[in-house]
Amino acid sequence: MSALDLLKEKHQQIGSRILEMSAARGSFPVFMIEHGLSTDGLSRIRDLLWGALERDPNLSSPQWNWSYLPLLAVTVEVGYRYRGTGTDFWPVVEQDLHLIAGSGFRSSLVRLFELGHREFNIAKPGDSAWERHFPLIAWPIANALVPLELQPQLARALRQALRAGISGNDPEALHQHLVQIALGQASRRFENWLQQTDTASEVMRRLLYPASAGWLSGVILERIDRDLRKDASASRAIHEARRITERKSRSVASVPPARYVLTLKERSPTHLLVRGPILPAEMRQEVAGSLRSPGDRIRAVGGDRAVPLRTFLFGGSIAIGLPAELPAAPLCRDGELADFDEPGDEVLAALQPRSTSFFLVGAGHVEAQAVFPGERLPARSHVIRWIATGDNSVPEFCWLSTASQADAEVLRRSGFALSVPGARLQVMGLPLAGADSKFASGFPVFVSGDGAGVSPKLDGSIDPGSVMRVGDHCWSVFKPACGEHWIEDGEADDNKIPFEVVELPEAECAEIVLDPPQPTLADLEGGSLSVRISAPVALENVLVRLRLTAGGMPAITSDGVLERVPALIRGNSKILQELRSRLFVSPITPGAAKLRVSVEGFRTKVVELLPPINRLTYDPDTGLWSAEDGLLKGIPTLFATANAPIPYAGLSDVKGLRLLVADASDQEALSAALVLDGRQPAFEPQDCIVPPVVREAVSVSGRLGLVDLARSTVAWKLAQCRNAVSDWQRTSIADELEAAVTRLLCGDIWMQLEKGLDLTILSSHGALAHCAWLKWLTRGDDLPLIATRSDRARLNGYLIQRLRNEVPDVSLALSEWDDDSAGNLDLAVIDAYDDLRRYHEDVGQETFEEPDMSRPAHVWKAALQEAADLATLPMFKPLILPARRWNALVSAWYGELTQDDLVDLLDGCHIDSFRRPGFRWMGRSEIRTLLQFWLSPAQAIAGENWAESLSHALSDAQTARAIRYVALRWRLAARDLPEVATA
Repeated sequence: MSALDLLKEKHQQIGSRILEMSAARGSFPVFMIEHGLSTDGLSRIRDLLWGALERDPNLSSPQWNWSYLPLLAVTVEVGYRYRGTGTDFWPVVEQDLHLIAGSGFRSSLVRLFELGHREFNIAKPGDSAWERHFPLIAWPIANALVPLELQPQLARALRQALRAGISGNDPEALHQHLVQIALGQASRRFENWLQQTDTASEVMRRLLYPASAGWLSGVILERIDRDLRKDASASRAIHEARRITERKSRSVASVPPARYVLTLKERSPTHLLVRGPILPAEMRQEVAGSLRSPGDRIRAVGGDRAVPLRTFLFGGSIAIGLPAELPAAPLCRDGELADFDEPGDEVLAALQPRSTSFFLVGAGHVEAQAVFPGERLPARSHVIRWIATGDNSVPEFCWLSTASQADAEVLRRSGFALSVPGARLQVMGLPLAGADSKFASGFPVFVSGDGAGVSPKLDGSIDPGSVMRVGDHCWSVFKPACGEHWIEDGEADDNKIPFEVVELPEAECAEIVLDPPQPTLADLEGGSLSVRISAPVALENVLVRLRLTAGGMPAITSDGVLERVPALIRGNSKILQELRSRLFVSPITPGAAKLRVSVEGFRTKVVELLPPINRLTYDPDTGLWSAEDGLLKGIPTLFATANAPIPYAGLSDVKGLRLLVADASDQEALSAALVLDGRQPAFEPQDCIVPPVVREAVSVSGRLGLVDLARSTVAWKLAQCRNAVSDWQRTSIADELEAAVTRLLCGDIWMQLEKGLDLTILSSHGALAHCAWLKWLTRGDDLPLIATRSDRARLNGYLIQRLRNEVPDVSLALSEWDDDSAGNLDLAVIDAYDDLRRYHEDVGQETFEEPDMSRPAHVWKAALQEAADLATLPMFKPLILPARRWNALVSAWYGELTQDDLVDLLDGCHIDSFRRPGFRWMGRSEIRTLLQFWLSPAQAIAGENWAESLSHALSDAQTARAIRYVALRWRLAARDLPEVATA
């Protein structure tokens, strides 16, 4: 039988399947990707096509008219894998079919697709600009249903829509929202795909509800789901989208409460913690969706900061000091206080820890966990009893031992059951934080007993999978599924030990990641280097060491302790500041350095901090530059001064401050720039004079363009200067040039608002001190007049510290506001003035009398409200459009975001206001370049076309403002902006 005869038989089999689906669907199309062929079946068809196409490569034989469906199935498989724009389709077809796809083959293939549409109702392309431009490959790609190129975009868009509150049960609203998300993406293919409304709605519904029925075949939906999950980010996105739809379709299950925990040092309680419950993955998602806490964070009364909600719901804890009494309901949402919906109220109330007077001391006497009447206490254990004294002093504690008859009787009368000492089963697994009876899934559970003849069973009936001997003990090995279980001795029914196996979080893994991914020594010196440490479970008091080495030089180390992991070590952290200070004292010679990040319990991360590519060196005798590798020599010098900050060619006879830049490519020249000082007898600061600028990429008619202005800004920022005074002036010039770039991209109104920022709002308490000063709460006729600027700055520091002590959480203080709160704030102000008065006395200065004051309670409350809002920079809200972009940016938790996270944040809420056919004007690369220009210019100039990418922002002021806002918030969170005293 010939190849065409065998293909005709396969054609009839595929045709019968398609006709059956077409009859069932009515007006809905059938897609050739639903051919129903297995991988082996497709391979056999390709073998048949090789022989047939070798004899007829242009499909000219009339026999193809009744044998064409197998050929369409193979080409549709290529369309399913398609990821490009006309570049990777025909080469793949040629490779699969062993032929040269000339014009005759291509036109005949399209004719066969059209024939299939008439005979079998297979899908036809739409009428978008892309499909009109590529009419040949549009047919197989349209019949691929959801090509691999579109699957990640679809998954992320579904997650974004559901996060925005769109219901998965409302297909019309969901489709409209996805159309808005698709506008302005890097490729318009996703936008074009959404134009097929019926098909798109069916695919979205079936992906969100896999068990539901519909007109598309379940086999192809299962294949799309499998392929979608091969992409890590798309898999996480569709998983979260399904969790959101599940949460909205049913009420949240009962949530176990958090527990109070006492931390101990030398048998004395030092801190009170609120430790969250360890919830399964599904319940964690439900709780997070019901709480709707900004940034998915939670905090507690007296807590120093909020913690990630997913960390708290997996055994994470919040420290709240050591109050005189246990708070009744310490947990609250982070961010602005708003009314909950009813499910949110119920979930938060369920999470609140129960009050108790008894705490069971754990192994090692490092912490004690709250226990309640009715629970069984282990034999030979210790219990701490919390004794409330009735005043505001530190509470009293009493140690009880179950081994003491008197103490045991007290515990029994309090409702506790005491275990009897003796032979008992031992159960071990991978423990989770703060829970002796909860083990991580994916790891075996080992059971052993002290007595002979022990035959443990799981859940009363399951025998162990194997037995392992360690020394004199035999351990039974079980592999239980997630859920609640118990182990019992087959010969003693009353000897049971309950435990639970909990699924680990999916998103986190134990790893150390640096941001930026390929850091340089300049990133470390400039404070833009961050270290993110992730872990699948919450860890506390983790040792970390940073070690910097370079060839032949002594190693520089810095040690610290992370209060909790997961954690982000930002450039302003103590451990990185210490490393930079030592690096300043002992600078590393030019060349590569290695940074070793060691975290207790983690695999050590070693990265190479590379120097700038082809670094240039300046010869002061000749005034020329040469590369360190010797390949480039005799490069002329460009000069710049404060009066003329744009580098220019020619000789310079200026004796004062000068910028020297090599006349070479950006990466080489800008990173090697130098600032020299003529060492004048008396230092005379010079004002930076920025030449007139024009809103264009390049300079025009004697006016400076964005590209030259940006290059000059980077050169002044990265220039090396060993003189401290000259370096201060270099920084001032760089700031003036950066302000000019910002004005050019974001507009005059934006720059006026930015120049009016008072940087005392670096923290919520700094913002409170700022607002209190403006409202005359911390000054006035009844308070001493502070005349000198240094005393005002010192008083501002005292005020911030006293207000922090009195109001640990500004948002929480608003929810618990009363007149006594205002009186306490008055006392905090008086104490701050007393601190200043005592300072004057210590240094022997004349000072003021003891102050006294009182302010209205409603004014203090207004200052607290303004302080809670001020840290989000609300003055920029009218300038960042649309509203959903502002809502996404304002609620982000910038203290825990890397630069990669910032790009994701901006890209996730991006709206392209300068549309062009076929591509996105401000894509991820343009967003990253502009963000790095403001945060880490050494990284920005690493790309060859960085200036061109930067110039795209000239046509999209809304995106430029959004990026500038994110850069300001990130720098405020890192506290790398200078603080200014309140005047």
